[in-house]
Amino acid sequence: QKSTLLLIICCLSTCIVTAQQHVETIKNTFLNPKSNKVLVVAHRGNWRSAPENSTAAIDSAIAMKVDIVEIDIQKTKDGQLILMHDNTLDRTTTGKGNVSKYTLDEIRKLNLRNGCAIKTIHKIPTLEEALLLVKGKILVNLDKADRYFDMVVPLLEKTGTTKQVIMKGRKSVKEVKSLYGHYLRDVIYMPIVDLDNQNAEIEINKFVSDLSPVAFE
Repeated sequence: QKSTLLLIICCLSTCIVTAQQHVETIKNTFLNPKSNKVLVVAHRGNWRSAPENSTAAIDSAIAMKVDIVEIDIQKTKDGQLILMHDNTLDRTTTGKGNVSKYTLDEIRKLNLRNGCAIKTIHKIPTLEEALLLVKGKILVNLDKADRYFDMVVPLLEKTGTTKQVIMKGRKSVKEVKSLYGHYLRDVIYMPIVDLDNQNAEIEINKFVSDLSPVAFE
């Protein structure tokens, strides 16, 4: 029995190390400007097989061996971070109204709708639940997360996912350096730049000279 237990523990340890190495390989590829590998990103998870921003959609993306999963964040009335693209519940859930007007307990009673607006059995996950799901498996692109950076980072530290996250946002170089500078050693920040903006080129050049971001959206 002791030898069997030891074998199981060794196998689990090997699986954990292999998973972590997989994430490191993806991240190193992402950070390497000379790499010619195409990385695949699942937008809001694999929403074709499960509701967008659900744990099932994330699980499906992981099973498909996607490199990065993009998810969106909103904050509830009682200050909890959940996965949701829209400010309102209407399109993707059985609820109605602004996310910010509902507590997490109230949101837990709702069901997610799929891409055809049909009610499913799936529930709305918290960011912490999603982070625990992806830990050691895949890189995560957190959209709309810079609004809640100081809330997100403690969750990354708590779940041990700090080094597998790409934080995305529309803040200026000055704001990013001021607000997030001490986090940028571990968390990757990807600026979103609207190319229709007349100052887009200036903004891009400023980011390149001051922060050398690995990528832009």
